[in-house]
Formats: sequence, C-alpha cells, structure tokens
Amino acid sequence: MSIAVFMTMSVKVNAIPPGYTLAKADEFNGTSLDTSLWIPAYLSCRTTEDRAAARYSFKDSCLVLRIDKDQPTYYPNNAMKVSSIQTGQRDYLHKDEFDHHIPTIMKYTPQYGYFEIRAKLVNQTGYHCAFWTVGRRDQSWQEAEIDIMEQFGNTAYSNFNFFPWDDKNLSQSSGGKTLPFNPSVGFHLYALEWDSKSIKFYVDDVLIKTVNQSLQYPAVFLLSIYENSGWTGSADLSASKYPREFYVDYFRTYAKDTNVTQAYTSKPGVVVDNTPRKMEVFDIRGCRLYLSQNKSTFGVRDIMAQSPPTGLYFIKTAKVEKVINP
Repeated sequence: MSIAVFMTMSVKVNAIPPGYTLAKADEFNGTSLDTSLWIPAYLSCRTTEDRAAARYSFKDSCLVLRIDKDQPTYYPNNAMKVSSIQTGQRDYLHKDEFDHHIPTIMKYTPQYGYFEIRAKLVNQTGYHCAFWTVGRRDQSWQEAEIDIMEQFGNTAYSNFNFFPWDDKNLSQSSGGKTLPFNPSVGFHLYALEWDSKSIKFYVDDVLIKTVNQSLQYPAVFLLSIYENSGWTGSADLSASKYPREFYVDYFRTYAKDTNVTQAYTSKPGVVVDNTPRKMEVFDIRGCRLYLSQNKSTFGVRDIMAQSPPTGLYFIKTAKVEKVINP
C-alpha cells in the first residue's frame, strides 16, 4: 500500500505528473551503452552498417552523441551525417526508405507513459538534436511520429510535432516554439506525456503543447544528432569545429501506477501510524530516499531528516492503519 505526502522545502523537484512511477531509467553513469535497451545505429535498413553506426562516448555521467569530422555521411551522395541510438529496429521502421533487410529487434517499445531526458544540445547552423518516437509498425500503417524535442540549428527554437504518416486515424499537428534559453548552455528537461487520448509536450516541467489525439500502439524511442539534414542551414565543416556533441544526462520513463493514491498537502509533524515493518520512501521519479525497518511510527520529520527537495513523495508500507494530522 502507498500513501503520498507533499512537502514544501527549499529545492525544486522536477514535476512528473501525479500518478506515475518510474518504469525504466538509463542514467548513463557507466562507460558502455546498455545494449539491453539501446541499438547504436540509425534506421539501418536504409544504408550500410558503417554509415548507420552511432558515434558516441561517455563523459561527466552523460551519454555524448557525436558528429565527427571523419564520420561517413548517412547516404553516399548526401551531406547528412547522423549519430543516433534507438530502442528497436525493423525494416521500414520510419517511412518507407529501404536498402537491405535487417533483423526485427524490439528492446523497449512502450505504449503510453511519461518519457523524459535531461540534455544539453548543439546550437549551431546546420545541426539539430532530437528526442523522438515512432510507431513500432507491427502493421504497416502504425508509424506515427512524435517529435518530443527537435531543436532548430543555431536558434532556441524547437519543433514539437505529431506526424501521422500512414496512420489514417490521425491528423498532423506540427509547429514549435522559441524557448527562453540557449539550449547549448546548461541542461534542460524535455518530456512527453502520452495516454490514450492526448500527447503533451513539456520543457523544464512547463507544458508547451497539447495534441488532443494519440497513437494507439507501441513506439520506438530515439536520441539523435544530425549534421546537414537539409532544413537547418549549412554546417561549418572546418576541422576545428569537431566534434559536435549532444549530451544526455539521463533517459527516464514512467508508467501509470494504479496503486498510488493522490497526494495530500501536509505539514511537518504528520504521522503515519502503522504496524512495525519495513517502510520505504520514494520520490516521484522512483528514487528511494529512505528505508526503515521495524518502525512503528513514521512521520514527515523522518523524511525531512534525509534532506529531500520539494516535491511529491510516496511512503510505501505493507499496511497503513491510520493517518494522523496533528
């Protein structure tokens, strides 16, 4: 059983919508890519293996997707370069371009949830970074695309697009917004809330756009950086400008938790009186803040002693007898 408490303290917690719990996370804290989650290639049925392969490294606890000077272009007679990782692959995954057959591999293809990255982008003419998703295409028409973030060249403008492609049940909603910061200076949050009725785009926990329609099938997620994609101007190809780098601090996903109650406002001193047994406190992003064994009472002061930031917290216990508001 879970109950939720909300505390006002001095540090901000990122505002995951209520009712979601952490489903999957890649914090990119290691030195190798998690190949149980990611495929380090971009839509590889379209081109050769070496042209589709991602260039990447790990730095400062981040995944760094790179464009290098010596990197081959994605197509033989086209200026575009791309480094991208994705959570699934198959022939014709995105649109209908095709060069050769590849195995169908689906590592992580959820349907509905809250999906977020914290990232620092390239901000130069001829480049763009993207966090996006496409339908898994179990049926040929199931290929709608959501551009959760598609940053435009050397501006603070980002697209927040919804493209149906061959899904005749949906209609296009495209367009973007100029954001109030330089996306290459510091890290920012880019997120999608997706349910059966709508999709919502967030930047730094601010709702940017709502589309009142939704794809009704699983999707593949991608993180990508492009050079000379054809719509952001011409890149400066001098050797001193490389590498171009897209930093991703984490990728986290959340699913609706039907076992978590809605939050209530409390003040220091609220006591949760329950039977002596293990209790755990999680923040809204699913990180455990506190673990208690055989404690008969558990109060907000116990959480505050751990110095958590402001936000929504879930106290998970085997049994809750009563809640006392002194």
